[in-house]
Amino acid sequence: KNDNKLNIFAITNKIDSPVVQNMKLFNALVVLSASSTASGLKTNSNAGKKIMNKATRSLEANQDVDFSFVASYSIKFQGCHHVPQWNDEANEEEDVRVLTKRLVRFRLCPTDTCEDDTWEGCDSDYGDYIVDLETFASAYWEQMQENLEMQCEAIKEICGDSNYCMIQNGMEDCIEGDNNVDDYSAKLEAEFDPIEYMECREFNFENAYAQYNDQGEEIQFFIGPYCADQGGAINLAVFTDDTCSAFYQDGEAYFQDNAGFALPFSSDSLIPTDCVQCKEYEDQNQNNGNDNNDNDKIAQVCEEVYELAGKCESNLQGTYYPNEGACSYISGIKIVKENGSIITSSVEASSAASICIGIFTTSAVLLCAYVYYLKTKIGRAKITLLE
Repeated sequence: KNDNKLNIFAITNKIDSPVVQNMKLFNALVVLSASSTASGLKTNSNAGKKIMNKATRSLEANQDVDFSFVASYSIKFQGCHHVPQWNDEANEEEDVRVLTKRLVRFRLCPTDTCEDDTWEGCDSDYGDYIVDLETFASAYWEQMQENLEMQCEAIKEICGDSNYCMIQNGMEDCIEGDNNVDDYSAKLEAEFDPIEYMECREFNFENAYAQYNDQGEEIQFFIGPYCADQGGAINLAVFTDDTCSAFYQDGEAYFQDNAGFALPFSSDSLIPTDCVQCKEYEDQNQNNGNDNNDNDKIAQVCEEVYELAGKCESNLQGTYYPNEGACSYISGIKIVKENGSIITSSVEASSAASICIGIFTTSAVLLCAYVYYLKTKIGRAKITLLE
């Protein structure tokens, strides 16, 4: 599998405080974008993410960077968008030349004012961030899985092994085994783990006939996340390349016909727009949870996405040294309020270009008029000579 490599873009920090000056190396290392491939390090893999987490934690420890304020905020998913990127590793004829880099924009809102029902989440004391989709989706789903495990432990202390009790309390997901699965198709779907496909991954259809492309080569199928509904949702889809850039035509129908069940999250979003609290549950904070055995009171999902994200904290009041390194990039992404989707920035008129266009148009009109004048004058001269 060819994981996407870490992409880094240079960001100029606008704050001259000593702490921020010491963070230059940190910012250059962790901020993600769609250009400048750094060879060697792969961040889409679990090992890559762990290495990056350890690296950033080490830098934070050495530079006394304090992220504890994040615990009083919640993450609000605002949308995602695609950025085309040239594939430097495309050596074979069948390799995809232009990759699709997917980025997620999210906001940190104060937990007590974060709103689930609005696209912005909050309108004061907030920070805006950008990070790659795979990192955000993986961290989010791992956190939700951990939360579910803790909720299941709590409900089992009340219900014991009583499935009826769990159902009555709205905790059907805590029922172990296949007792809550009635048909074969549902059992197959229950065995499908979406968290395995938060990054592009090959999927083998065991009983399907081989499919071939126009060159007579057998098609390999991959499943991965992409930005749907104009960026307002994240869905899973079937692709024909290991970067999940080339969609397979009628992929949903093909998946259902050959896998025996509908592809999960092909229409429903992997990531809801609900606010996700960044403060750890108490038992997680006591190191009983799977949060890297730290004592920072910050949920793992918030740690991972905050550390790796490009930051624009101009409106954030929770920190003394706001990071504005990614403000220029984020300001180029506009959010459509009606549906919460993200689109790339609209093209603004350039005054210099407008002046040049005006001068060129005026000159062209004057030139045409002069040519017409000369043509008319020559025509009159010919008539005079004939007379």
